[in-house]
Formats: sequence, structure tokens, C-alpha cells
Amino acid sequence: MIGQQRIRKQFAVTLKKVGLEFLFFLLFCSLLLCSCVGTADWEYELPNNHSVIRSSSSTIAIYCESSLVLDSYVTSFAYNERFVCARRLVLDDNRTYFYDDIVEMDFNQAVYCIVDTQTHNVYDLLDENEFETLCKELMIENLNAWTNTTPKPKGAK
Repeated sequence: MIGQQRIRKQFAVTLKKVGLEFLFFLLFCSLLLCSCVGTADWEYELPNNHSVIRSSSSTIAIYCESSLVLDSYVTSFAYNERFVCARRLVLDDNRTYFYDDIVEMDFNQAVYCIVDTQTHNVYDLLDENEFETLCKELMIENLNAWTNTTPKPKGAK
């Protein structure tokens, strides 16, 4: 009888110990997962207080200070001291996109945009020919090389 009580007591102590260890393990995993949210987000500074900001896997946009200038999804950009040029996709908010979808759409459905960072004019939804024509009309020269937004661009914070 005393042996059975001792075994039950030891079993209860062991069960409590394993239960506490399991709870600490779950707490650790939760903290680890929560701390990873947003770690892939970045900001790339552009002229005249403009920047390209990745705030989620489906949101890469151009801002001037905290105001949205050019909506998602920017796939690449080039700039000089006055102009920011972007290649972007027009995404449907009601659909989930995967990386392969983005790559295919960038190849087939991308549009071009020009942001004048001094006058704040935005020329959006241009096809490639319209973009090249407008660049000539606006005398946009000396753009740096086009920078892809995936993976994180060199120089982004």
C-alpha cells in the first residue's frame, strides 16, 4: 500500500514537471514565432524623402515620408536625383498571390510608373512604349541600374 502511494506521488511529480516543461516549450515557441513577424520588411531610401518600403510579402510600395505615392506591388525601380521609375503589378486584393504568380505577372502584365519627386506628379499604368516615350519627353536621364525588390535590395534597411 505504501509502495503504491509512493509510486502515485512520484508519478504526479513527474507529470507536473513534464507539464511545466511542455508549457515553457510552448511559450518559447510562441515568442520565437512572434519575434519573426516583419523581419523580412525593409526600406530603401530614394531622393527627396521618398522611399520604397516592403511592409509585407504582398506590399512593396513607394512613399513620400508617410504618404503613399505608388501602390503595391513594385517589382523593380530605378532613380536619379529627381525621378523614380518603377515597374509594378496591379494586384487584386481579393486574391492570394504566390511568388510564382508574381514572377509570371511581372513578365506578362507589369506596368511602368514615373514619380517626379520634386513636383509630386505621378505617371502611372504606362506600358513599356508609353514609358520610354514619356522618359524622353520628361528628359529623364542618368537613371541608376534597375533594382529588383526581391530579394531585399542592397542598401535597404
